Amino acid sequence: LDFLGLDAESNSSLYYFVSFNMPLPMLRAYATEAMWAGGTLVVRGVPPGKTLGEFVLENLQDLVYDKGASANLSIDPRLFDAYGVKVVPAIVLSTERKNFECQGVNPVSFTYQGQALSYDTCPPVDPDKYWKMTGAVTSDYALREFADVGAQPARAIRPPEPGEIDR
Repeated sequence: LDFLGLDAESNSSLYYFVSFNMPLPMLRAYATEAMWAGGTLVVRGVPPGKTLGEFVLENLQDLVYDKGASANLSIDPRLFDAYGVKVVPAIVLSTERKNFECQGVNPVSFTYQGQALSYDTCPPVDPDKYWKMTGAVTSDYALREFADVGAQPARAIRPPEPGEIDR
């Protein structure tokens, strides 16, 4: 992150909410943008009909397409709940980097490959603590929009405006 000019100690987090139902070129673009911006790709779960192993060996292999580098990836439905993400793609810039305390908060049950599973949802994050944009937009666009409405962390992540670079 230091190489990219990002502060690893910052309290802000940049999340890219995606789904493997999205076109592969779009997923690859978000993975590349997340890698360069120090963000995390977030998926709700493993695609239907796949085991975790198949997902890792097939889907994630397709995502990096032999480039050898990739963004962080989190399989975490709780983040979708916490930030109210209902559609993907979505980009969220949060001012809090924390472990969510979700124990016993609205358990959600589901069946995966014939096995009954559950997870505890997280309470919603205070809307004053994050900015969210949905739709197929670039990181640059989202971060500029976030900065325009006062998101100070976006100014540290976004690319410089033309003329901002000293020559």
